[in-house]
This record gives sequence, C-alpha cells and structure tokens, in this order.
Amino acid sequence: MTNSRRKGHQFERDVVKRLKCIDRAASRKLEYQGVDTGCDIETSLPFCIQCKHHGQLTYGKMRGALEQASGKLGRLPVAVVKKTGDVPLAIMRLDDWLALVKEVKKG
Repeated sequence: MTNSRRKGHQFERDVVKRLKCIDRAASRKLEYQGVDTGCDIETSLPFCIQCKHHGQLTYGKMRGALEQASGKLGRLPVAVVKKTGDVPLAIMRLDDWLALVKEVKKG
C-alpha cells in the first residue's frame, strides 16, 4: 500500500474516532464491502461523509470530495478534508448548512 493511501486510511480512522463520541455507530465504509456510495464513513446521522487528506489542498479537490459525497440519496454530503500539517475542515453546500442552522434555531 502506498504511503498516501495509508495516510488517507489513517485519516478516515481518525475522523471515525472523533465521530464516535457523538454517534457510536460511526464506522469506515471499506471499499471492498460492496457498491461505492461515495461515503467513506457510515453513521446513523443524516450525512454522507467523504474524507480526503492531501499534501496540497485546492478548491478543486475539496469540490471533488463534496461531489463524491453527493451520491447517497437522503443524506447531506459532507467532505472532511485535511491538508498535511493543518487542521481538518468539514465542507458542506451552503443550502444544506443553512437548513441545519434553521433546525438548530428551532430546537
């Protein structure tokens, strides 16, 4: 396995570990387990999470990760991206984020 692939898998495990404090059902969706839905991480939350860890993070790479996460119906796509040496970011479409903010404000 290449170093970049190993780095990506470790990043997915790190994201799952952080999600587990909110959702114990969070787990990595291993690519060989069936059809690729675009979700690297499965949760009971209404999100399809795609993870990307790059040495150089560009808008195109972030947009591509979000597009990959957009494949699962009924789930909000989220790209969790990280540039080497930096903090991870969660990227969403503005309309999805505004809908979440609206729900939080109601509750």
